[in-house]
Amino acid sequence: MQKNPGLKGIGTATAAVLAVVLLIVGVVAGYFAGSATITPQTTTLTEIKTVTQTIEKTVTITTQTTTVKTETAAVTTIPQPTGRYGGTLVIGAEKQEDTLDPLNALLGPFAGTAINAIFESLIYYGPSGEFVPGLATSWKAENERVWVFTLRQGVKFHDGTPFDAEAVKANFDRHIQNPNAVKSIAFLLDSVVVRDKYTVEFRLKSDAPYAEFLSYLASDVHGVIPSPTAVQKWGKDFGRHPVGTGPFKFVEWVDNDHLTLEANEDYWGGRPYLDRIIIRIIPEHSVRILALKTGDIHLTDIPSQFANVANQSGVIVKSGGATRLFVISINVHPEKGNPVLQNIKVRQAINYAINREALIKAVELGYGIPAVGTLIPGLNDPWYNPDIKGYPPRGDISKAKQLLAEAGYPNGIDVEIEVAGVFANGLNIATILQQQLAEANIRVKIKNVDFSIFVEDLFSKRKFDMAIHDEANPSPYALWYTFLHSKGWNLCNVNDTEIDMLIERLGKTTEFQKRKEIVNQLTQIEIERAYQVYLYYVPRIQGWSDKLKGYTVTDPHYWGSIIVNKALSKNAWLEP
Repeated sequence: MQKNPGLKGIGTATAAVLAVVLLIVGVVAGYFAGSATITPQTTTLTEIKTVTQTIEKTVTITTQTTTVKTETAAVTTIPQPTGRYGGTLVIGAEKQEDTLDPLNALLGPFAGTAINAIFESLIYYGPSGEFVPGLATSWKAENERVWVFTLRQGVKFHDGTPFDAEAVKANFDRHIQNPNAVKSIAFLLDSVVVRDKYTVEFRLKSDAPYAEFLSYLASDVHGVIPSPTAVQKWGKDFGRHPVGTGPFKFVEWVDNDHLTLEANEDYWGGRPYLDRIIIRIIPEHSVRILALKTGDIHLTDIPSQFANVANQSGVIVKSGGATRLFVISINVHPEKGNPVLQNIKVRQAINYAINREALIKAVELGYGIPAVGTLIPGLNDPWYNPDIKGYPPRGDISKAKQLLAEAGYPNGIDVEIEVAGVFANGLNIATILQQQLAEANIRVKIKNVDFSIFVEDLFSKRKFDMAIHDEANPSPYALWYTFLHSKGWNLCNVNDTEIDMLIERLGKTTEFQKRKEIVNQLTQIEIERAYQVYLYYVPRIQGWSDKLKGYTVTDPHYWGSIIVNKALSKNAWLEP
């Protein structure tokens, strides 16, 4: 049975509840937003103003294709300014993750930044969304299910182990042997074969979504290659002793205090400008922002509620591409959900009754984009289609009331929205929605529960009306399979054979234009049938010292910050 690809390693229905809890926090969105979000009441703002935020698309593709038997194009070199050698970059992170093992890592700013610095991937998403060489210099498909990669020569891991085809095979054999690991792509892989010292062959499963192979390798940490020597030496403790080929080497990890990395003098891409990177754990947002303003740290992620506070002389604050979507899943289970939500016109009425623009201003101080569907602009380009329109960004109360009347509810309906406190900003969002929906005679009761109960209600009991969470994945297939396919997480408890068929077809369609047609069709269907309420896309906001040069907000395909990466032409430095 095919495993759920959206879970990146755990997709069986029999997964333990603990595994489910870990996954919902860390897999689909990299790090679900809940614990990284703070309520506005805890923030003191001296000036509150509406921010009109246009999120720049960080990825644009016009010619990419995964048609088989097509050799990849060479990477486009981006001119770099001349930097300055020396200095220690200090990054502030809210919390630490438990491991830096790419196969098992739950990614946030801490683990993501460290893994990006220590390890490297076979291929990457480039600045225009094309696939670019990393530790692989070229790749081609011999048929739909056989890919051959030519590897970069002269590269060594930090422990002196040569990077070659045997190292690549050892890594992906580890995926196959650990199908339930968080980042495993065992569901795609049949076998990995060494053809010669610098050539490796991937054979994909016939029943897998093999059209997604390159997308998985290029995004997140699925294509990252650790030292096989270090993996064997440290075993289950490898995540606390990481060894890769990247521009920085692991030095020390003081639990819940800091992580230190030092420059790799023998990096194949040339020595980084920086001598060291230190990632400090600073849980309180206000303390972290103050450390940025005083110069104690140079870089940090910033919640939208703090963006205006942080933006001052000596500090640069910018938002990048959207990294995730805030969404409401509507339970259409015939027995465990609210019966009124079985009616498509009721679900559409809920969508029409929401003023997404006002919601973004109230909750995110304007940092966001009204959502159309599952796909996120930038993160899901070129599949995101700006020509497809969703529900009105400012809502339409008259239309909502009309649909309710047509559905047989002229006096309105009563529904419950379940949230888990600050998780996905759920309580704040639900409070605003309660007011908005009331205008259309949709009476909302808010059920605020602990996160463990939230997970149990959605995944195990399947008993709720509506629930607020977030979701994201660079792969449209993985997103739809996870949330709308009958064999995925399927939080809405959808049983829609047409949607299932289209998702499965998407996973095995390699020709670009045909994939685009399927994606457009699925987008139109999900908007019309309204199994979910797509609220808004959330950008990543970062602040950094004006002494940090050569840095910009990291592409939403990757968690954490990318400070130095030869393949992506990044090499940041510090001015004195």
